[in-house]
Amino acid sequence: MNVLLAIDLEALNQRSKMNTEQNITLPLFMEKYFGEMQTTSEFHDVGPYNDHLYVVGFDLFEGIRTYATLGLSEKNLYYIRNDKKEYIKEEILFSVNYKEESRKEDFKYMRMLAGVVEIIFENNNYALLRGSIFDVEEPLVEGTKMSAFYVSYPSVYFDGKDNNDVSIIYERTDPVTLIMWLIPIYDSEVKYIREHGWSLFEDILVEKNPDYFDLQREPVI
Repeated sequence: MNVLLAIDLEALNQRSKMNTEQNITLPLFMEKYFGEMQTTSEFHDVGPYNDHLYVVGFDLFEGIRTYATLGLSEKNLYYIRNDKKEYIKEEILFSVNYKEESRKEDFKYMRMLAGVVEIIFENNNYALLRGSIFDVEEPLVEGTKMSAFYVSYPSVYFDGKDNNDVSIIYERTDPVTLIMWLIPIYDSEVKYIREHGWSLFEDILVEKNPDYFDLQREPVI
């Protein structure tokens, strides 16, 4: 996978699909929820068909940076419902505690998110749905023992309130684009979800209210 840094954000906006009803690009739609774009990288040769992808960094909450894909939604992803294939578009995001002196860490997290997309493409474009586990079976990045992502809706971005039933949908694509949140989790939490189901796991998250953005947090299980 090749990467090109220092992408022109204005050009990125122009390149994106337009929301004809609200006259808003997908990047500006994302900024509405996740704050102003601060950094961006472009990855080339992603997956078996050498696709390209943008990963951008947003700042909404002080001390937290959110990294999100822009370009995953150019492809339809599929899932199985009632024994039939259904299609959806997605962009995915991940957030982490961030300090100004940690700017050199930006690319590490961007590369990690691009790696998730690469695996999605290698898995025949299977969608990441709420309650699913994206397991890499090794530390997600250097400095953490977490080895998987739990997939949910980005509920904590709504006025800081934890509402697990809140989703963010960009409706000006066909099919619509879901914004999905990747929460880093430990092996013990992966095991619990597989044994007891994702709904009970989300109940525990609400009860214990961990710091979702701390890659060194204590396991909730």
